[in-house]
Amino acid sequence: MKRLFTVLALCLFASIASAADVYITDATSGGDTGADCANAHSASWFNSNAVGGNTYHLCGTFTGTAGSTKLTPPSGTAGNVLTVVFEADGVLTAPYWGTNGAIQISGKSYITIDGNNAGIIQNTANGTALDNQQASNGINISASDHITIQKLTIDNVYQNGGSDPASTDGGGVNTNDILLSGSGNNILIDNNTLKASRAGIRYDFDSDTLDTITFSNNIITDHCWGIAMASGGTNTNATNVVISGNDISEWLNWQCPANAAYCTDKTDRYHTDGMILYQPRTNVAAFQPLIFNNYIHGDLGKGSPTAFIYCTYGGGASGTNGASCRIYNNLLVYIDGGVSSTNHWGISTGGSTDGHLIYNNTVVGKSSSVGAGMMLSSTNTEVKNNIVASSKYGIASYSTAFTTDGYTIDNNVYYNINTGTESYMFHQDESSPTAPGDYWTWAQWQAAGFDATSQYVDPLFVGSGDYSLQVGSTAIDNGADLSAYFITDYAGNARPAGAAFDIGAYEYGSGDGTPSAFSFGADVTGAELSTLTPSPDNVTVAGIDAGQTPAITVSGTGCEYSIDGAAFTSDAGTVGLDNVVALHTTSSASHNATITCTVTIGGVSDSWGVTTKTYAADTSRARKRAGGRGGWR
Repeated sequence: MKRLFTVLALCLFASIASAADVYITDATSGGDTGADCANAHSASWFNSNAVGGNTYHLCGTFTGTAGSTKLTPPSGTAGNVLTVVFEADGVLTAPYWGTNGAIQISGKSYITIDGNNAGIIQNTANGTALDNQQASNGINISASDHITIQKLTIDNVYQNGGSDPASTDGGGVNTNDILLSGSGNNILIDNNTLKASRAGIRYDFDSDTLDTITFSNNIITDHCWGIAMASGGTNTNATNVVISGNDISEWLNWQCPANAAYCTDKTDRYHTDGMILYQPRTNVAAFQPLIFNNYIHGDLGKGSPTAFIYCTYGGGASGTNGASCRIYNNLLVYIDGGVSSTNHWGISTGGSTDGHLIYNNTVVGKSSSVGAGMMLSSTNTEVKNNIVASSKYGIASYSTAFTTDGYTIDNNVYYNINTGTESYMFHQDESSPTAPGDYWTWAQWQAAGFDATSQYVDPLFVGSGDYSLQVGSTAIDNGADLSAYFITDYAGNARPAGAAFDIGAYEYGSGDGTPSAFSFGADVTGAELSTLTPSPDNVTVAGIDAGQTPAITVSGTGCEYSIDGAAFTSDAGTVGLDNVVALHTTSSASHNATITCTVTIGGVSDSWGVTTKTYAADTSRARKRAGGRGGWR
């Protein structure tokens, strides 16, 4: 028994001891021991000799030739993941990486690529106005599982010039920051910064099986598609797909060429979307990704835009099993890019798709004269607890029989739609609508069985880019109970916070209402008597969640505060995130006296004092009298 224990202990020790930190440079460095960056193994050594359980550190610049691939990590195993970590100066750079990417992971498993918030993969000469117009990928992952890509920057895979309506460049069509394909499971793409290619993250899964795929917390800018998941096969089975917490923006460089009036070249190359998800409708199972807590903002352009979130089908003669998306807690905001775009949708569901759930989103369009908050052409779709503002139509559709398509639409708030409730706020048959049969006013829409308890009213956003709710908003406590699906809001706060779910992406009055510590600055000394004295510093309220309004009180003789330049007061009130609080008091009428003001915000306090100057006796008269008496004592 003792011998068996010894053998097991030695095996355990050997397993622990096998995990090592190994350093890699482009070519061999120093003594080629891998002990540190100065004595590193080469990239080619890594490709042939790396093993699971070790962490491989990428040091310095790795330079590739045009069209090449630099790293091809071998597999790790369960419990012995092969980890690649970029050091602070780690960069993989080439004029353009090939279609296999700077890093290729093909048929492998248990690999983590960690950019360490410093690593960069980049092309330097691929784009419309550059030396090359070539297909290229930053990372290419195919038929692999248990793969993590995190904290990495992938930059300038293709610098497209499609903001010019005369652009004819189609060289960027097959470019992606991260391209995935084939069957896969347990794949995490998290917390990366992706910029400039046709797609930030693209997964092509023709007739493949996918499970537990997560794209989360990425910053994705300057793409035709921020995220694309597309299947062309009819035996696809994609389950447990999560797309959450991503920040997606900037499409104007991908407007042309496109089959659009704006573009001189009508070649049908680019359709701009925040994210697009589809599979053939003849599949045996629907594709049901969870799409939540994403912030998609900006201008999709004037070429061939579709929507910030577009769930549709990818072919097939019949059937309804295309994408069937669960879309909730997303903040979708149009921000004018200066190109006079007119055809812009927040959320769109394609024809012959079925069973979408669209809950608690906030959709803010360009204006009341263009676009639609939602373009819904699916069937059997639920639309609840959404705020739709500033669009020509609250909801529109390509369907010619919308009222019989099985929609459940209620508990929503609409505002600044067309010219108001007496105008046509909703319509069907997008291709060729005719009045009045294809249009509905608010009253007609409700009479048709939609939005029975919804309201057309200002939702009272906080403002200045903050789409959380103010006190008094009709969106508060008027939502349907959707706790069977989710129990948090866009900011991660609990739902419901009050008597019922709120409407829109934000829940009012939930989350952290305790601010960060604050100070009004150093105490004032030597103040003049009875003088109004401001604190040296103002306080900007920080550390609370959007929508929180903690109480503010002030105590002390003559102490008053002001919020954002409003009148000073000593009454109790409330403050919100980023409010600026000023403080003043009138100094004492007595010498060497202190007045202390204490301000409390959400249970956190700061005291600031004003002390008047010390009394100084006037001795000049006494001296004169002493001199007149000849120095008598």
